[in-house]
Amino acid sequence: AKSIGENRELIELISSNPDNIDYGEMIHVDDGTEDGITTVTDRGVESLLEFLADVRTWEGGIRQFLA
Repeated sequence: AKSIGENRELIELISSNPDNIDYGEMIHVDDGTEDGITTVTDRGVESLLEFLADVRTWEGGIRQFLA
């Protein structure tokens, strides 16, 4: 979220629904911890940015999406 200038909680909310990001673009990475991390590929970042750009064109924008 920080690298693309977006709110972390918003990105987490968007990515929690697999319909909002292209299939296969969210991946689990073993980082040496018990749980690992979930991240997105470069195409996943593009997908998130495209989704956010689209949502911002809706009447009500992000607030409408969150409702």
